Amino acid sequence: MDNIKSQPIPTEDYLDIQLTMAGIRLPDSSGGSYQIAFRILLSNTSERTVRLLGRKWILRDQTGRTRLIEADGIFNQHPLLQPGDVFAYTGRHTFTELPTHMEVMFFGLNQAGLPFISPSFIFPKKTYQACK
Repeated sequence: MDNIKSQPIPTEDYLDIQLTMAGIRLPDSSGGSYQIAFRILLSNTSERTVRLLGRKWILRDQTGRTRLIEADGIFNQHPLLQPGDVFAYTGRHTFTELPTHMEVMFFGLNQAGLPFISPSFIFPKKTYQACK
């Protein structure tokens, strides 16, 4: 059997990732969960067409519990972004404990069919200030 060397998927800065809205719902007096709702704009700022295939989230709460979520598509879509195109979506994550970290990256293919991963977008700490 031949030795097959895996190649790392390059991180490419094709996308400008902007958080345009974030809100939190605190647990009520009977308990419950923290819910972070958000709206993200993905702008293709490169000179290449890209297709987004999925996303990876890293979520952490005050206990240090970390969840990794990888998902195919972006809400069941695989948007094709020409240079200058924008794709927006709204989502929500639920935490049983006070959230302390939310990070997302997107993966896809460029116009040559080569895979890429976007740089990580880390939600600003002010997203959680309402929790304290």
